[in-house]
Amino acid sequence: MDNPHCGKIYFLPTQLIQQGFVDRTKYIFEHVMTQMTAKAGIKLFGQAAISALMQEFSQLEDLGVYEAVDSKLLMK
Repeated sequence: MDNPHCGKIYFLPTQLIQQGFVDRTKYIFEHVMTQMTAKAGIKLFGQAAISALMQEFSQLEDLGVYEAVDSKLLMK
């Protein structure tokens, strides 16, 4: 997650290419594509994280992302 108080510095995509990283894919998935769990986010950011999670869940529901499926159909 973005944290303005974090001292970590990440390479820009152009720097990755220019510096000739041997395994760009590994770097990208270890550093750029990193995600935080909800539990870790709540521990770190408290109520702000809970509010953000609720907004995300509300948006998924409003957009109709999920729909109910008859459980009997799942066994076929």
